[in-house]
Amino acid sequence: MIKPLRKRHLQLWLGLAVVLPASILAGWLAVPTPATDTLLQPATSAPLPLILASRDSPAQTITLRASTDTATLQLEWVTKSELAAPSALIYAGERLLGRIGPQGVYRFSFTPGCKDIHPSFTIYDIIHHKNIEKINF
Repeated sequence: MIKPLRKRHLQLWLGLAVVLPASILAGWLAVPTPATDTLLQPATSAPLPLILASRDSPAQTITLRASTDTATLQLEWVTKSELAAPSALIYAGERLLGRIGPQGVYRFSFTPGCKDIHPSFTIYDIIHHKNIEKINF
C-alpha cells in the first residue's frame, strides 16, 4: 500500500471504531420497553354497610348498597357464570357505571341523581348495540 492509501485506510478504521459502538448503543436505546398487562377496571372497593335491595339469580347476584347517610350508593354485581355478551356495560339511568366482565365481584359507587335511591340499571352490549337487561329495584 502506498502512503495516501494507508492514511485513508486508517481514517476509515478509526471512523468505524467510533460509528459502530455508537450505532449499537443507539439501537439498544431505541428498543421499546415491553408492554405490561394493565387492568382497565379499577380495583374493587370495600362494600358499603347498608343493603337496600338484593336480587339473586343463577347467573348473578345484584346488591344495592348505601352509605350510612344514603348520600352514596353502590351497586355490587357478583357474576356467578359467564355473561352471554363479553362486552357488557352497566348504566344507572343515563350514567355509565363501568364494565362487567367474567366471573368476579364488581362494585360501582355513584350518587343518586334524584331523591329516589332505587335507580334502574341497564346492561348494554356495546358490540351488538342492544340492551341485554333492565333491572329495577
